[in-house]
Amino acid sequence: MKDKVLVERKGFAFLVNIEYENLPDFCTNCKVIGHYVANCKKLIPIDDGKFDKDTRDRRTTNKEPKKVFVPTKEGRQGQGTSKGIANVEKTNENNDELVIVETDKDLADKSLNPKPHDQQRDNSSNNGKDKEVANMNDQFNIIGNSNHSPQADKSQCSTSQGNKTIGVASPSMTEFMVLKNLNVNLHPPKPTVLKEVFWQSPLEHWVKCNTDGASNSFTSSCGGIFRNHNADFLCCFAENTGLKSAFMAEICGAMRAIELANCRNWKNLWLESDSTLVVMTFNSSVLVPWELSNRWRNCLRITRSMNFVVSHVYREGNQCADGLTNIGLTIDRFTIWNELPQQISGFFVDNSLGKPSFRLIRV
Repeated sequence: MKDKVLVERKGFAFLVNIEYENLPDFCTNCKVIGHYVANCKKLIPIDDGKFDKDTRDRRTTNKEPKKVFVPTKEGRQGQGTSKGIANVEKTNENNDELVIVETDKDLADKSLNPKPHDQQRDNSSNNGKDKEVANMNDQFNIIGNSNHSPQADKSQCSTSQGNKTIGVASPSMTEFMVLKNLNVNLHPPKPTVLKEVFWQSPLEHWVKCNTDGASNSFTSSCGGIFRNHNADFLCCFAENTGLKSAFMAEICGAMRAIELANCRNWKNLWLESDSTLVVMTFNSSVLVPWELSNRWRNCLRITRSMNFVVSHVYREGNQCADGLTNIGLTIDRFTIWNELPQQISGFFVDNSLGKPSFRLIRV
């Protein structure tokens, strides 16, 4: 049963709690309405002494019928015939029990030609008995081992559970000693590799735009910078997107870049972002929040009329867009620069000269 429902209004949405009245008792163990788990009969064993007389009488009437062997009268000498009495069922007047009378001929026929279902019943009963004996032996072995060395069993249990994990061990020496005493296999952390990150220029007649987004407890912003195949500055922008999440700010930056490229008639656009979610949204529009869905569809329609490529880059290779995003947090409106801002000039020169940035990556 749901306890909350989402109510959507124009421009916002909120959750409303649901309260139910006069709910019946429900058992979380047997999933039955009518009692709580504290009174569940499947968890609380019932003593045989608590059964009433009717229940005991009912049990006694379900006993299997007794089989009585009645020899048949032989026929006359020389004829070799016998008169068989076929499966006579009668009721004992004293004990009110059902008695099945079988002749020696019937017993001989059953022994020579047993029925298939009788054989299956015998085999299943034998297999069931074998399984019960094996389970009892296992239980006795477990009990005997626990009485003999309980600490060894605890260590074996913890070892079997610990060796199934794939978590990485911490550098704590105390945890290392505990895991070693429990014979748990250690998974040391993977070594880190220092990787060089470069900003790559686009192909000739192509325009590359690096975008980024950020948010804090007060507001959010996005930014982007356009450059050509010679790493020359074309333009850049920054925008304060209001009180939104960082992911929404990243999407706003990507949409703003597509809209600016369309206004300036740049038909070969390479969009690069340090957010993997933004790259994934171009393959799955379900990730886009509903507030931005209409604008997102318009941007996708624009990309179909141009040569468009989207890719991911590490943050160390997206420092210019990151600096513009920080500027967007301090402004209150959308701003375009046709000249390079002083705040990102250092990062821009490093990208133009091909200087690498470094990032620690686990192998």
